[in-house]
Amino acid sequence: MIDLHTHILPGLDDGAASLSEAQRMLEIAAGDGITKLLATPHFMAGWFEPEPAQILAGVEQLNQYAIAKGLQIRVLPGMEVALSPEVPTLLQKGRLLTLNGQGQYLLLELPVGDIPFYTESLLFELQLKGITPVLAHPERNRLVEENPRRLKEMVMRGALVQITGDSILGKFGRRTRKITQELVKDGLVHALGSDAHSSQHRPPVLKPAAAALAKLLGPEKTDIITRADKLGTFP
Repeated sequence: MIDLHTHILPGLDDGAASLSEAQRMLEIAAGDGITKLLATPHFMAGWFEPEPAQILAGVEQLNQYAIAKGLQIRVLPGMEVALSPEVPTLLQKGRLLTLNGQGQYLLLELPVGDIPFYTESLLFELQLKGITPVLAHPERNRLVEENPRRLKEMVMRGALVQITGDSILGKFGRRTRKITQELVKDGLVHALGSDAHSSQHRPPVLKPAAAALAKLLGPEKTDIITRADKLGTFP
């Protein structure tokens, strides 16, 4: 399984509070059967602005720990970038990190209670640059909950969707669970992420969510999502 969205790197955002905590999270993920884990700290201008070099260094440190402990897991770099009109400029300046640094996929977070008027044009601008936007947990966005068609239109235009594992388990409430199930059944979900912030609060665990997906989709379609096949390979 691939965990596309975690806050495992210590000291860069509101995720892991220490290196030992990050290491514990890595052990939990490996024990859950996650073989590749994307470290995606927040990039929110004025709040969290990690440098790509910091992320790459943190990823290397965790990979060395995994090797030393014999953990069958690999950490890959990325960012969870807050949606803003400055995203294309920040990308051009080299301030943002695409998933695994491949320059193909950018993990974007919508505001919790809004879909800004510029969203569609921004997503299109990224696609013109050869970058596919991957929307982080849009099932937790209030306007998507009220009108899932808003998300369907973005997917039809080329965006991909990553849901949080806990959403389909009802840990964000019944309404979010219902919307998530609808998105899954409609083929609008392409990847899973734990959105892990610590070993206790939303840990990097995906097996229960994968089991819930399998009940809705069957094993073959579930494998496509848990391997994030729509995003290509993460070597």
